[in-house]
Amino acid sequence: MASKKETPLSEKAKELLKVLKENGEPMTAQDFKEMGISANGSSFKALERRGLVESQEVEITVQKKRKVNAYSLVETDTEETDTEENETE
Repeated sequence: MASKKETPLSEKAKELLKVLKENGEPMTAQDFKEMGISANGSSFKALERRGLVESQEVEITVQKKRKVNAYSLVETDTEETDTEENETE
């Protein structure tokens, strides 16, 4: 029975492995992102299947993205605003 030939590691997987070696401690995909390195699951899986890395589930705190209102001043004629306020007094 012929052995199955392994596909070579992608450049991205090699980059992730290099950074993990240099860092010396576990990192999450978010850690890589904060370093400016895009990391996808398939690159990690390729490293894991070859026994080069292992994964463990960790709990992290993340900020949720949500829409909020930002307010800014509207350009108006100050005399009109002052006049309207004086009329109501």
